[in-house]
Amino acid sequence: MLNVTDPEYNLLKQYIEEQCGIHLPPGKEYLIESRLSKLALESQCDSFREFHSKAKTDRTGKLQERIVDAMTTNETMWFRDSSTWEYLEEIAIPDLLEKAASGHECKIWSAACSTGQE
Repeated sequence: MLNVTDPEYNLLKQYIEEQCGIHLPPGKEYLIESRLSKLALESQCDSFREFHSKAKTDRTGKLQERIVDAMTTNETMWFRDSSTWEYLEEIAIPDLLEKAASGHECKIWSAACSTGQE
């Protein structure tokens, strides 16, 4: 596995944000290392700086596509995160029902999922 330096992390996080809108804050270096090391090595790169350069100059778009695919979750299960559902069941829904019973308006927003499970 390759280790990412701070300058390499900054290059790649900017590249990733430009390509697919994923913002990587400080402290997420492990995501670059764990998700992109294999791809960088497959691309015959000895460093993430070299990998970034190769990605920027790839005219086919295939490397960019593979980077985006590696950095995205690719998980569309509606009940993927059980802690979210536990929070809804134990705290949020009872709180909303209590507010609604006392006459307050309650609104619920369901953000879109990639394949429409919502």
